[in-house]
Amino acid sequence: MAGRQRVGAEIARRLGMKPNFALDRLLEQASRNSWPTIRWAYDRIIQSELDVKRGLMDDRVALELVVQELASRKTRAA
Repeated sequence: MAGRQRVGAEIARRLGMKPNFALDRLLEQASRNSWPTIRWAYDRIIQSELDVKRGLMDDRVALELVVQELASRKTRAA
């Protein structure tokens, strides 16, 4: 926890802002996911958008499916 707060303080300093709860919460949430998981989610969102734009899937169905997939994907332990 203290290590994450130090990282948060350094990020805030570099961005020219004050450390705050929102930044600490963002870092805590980010630590739950690996880069491969984040990349998978990004790729899945892009694929869903392309399916809609190409007329392969209805926009509401595509959104519901991608949200369900993202929500059900397990995150790594912090």
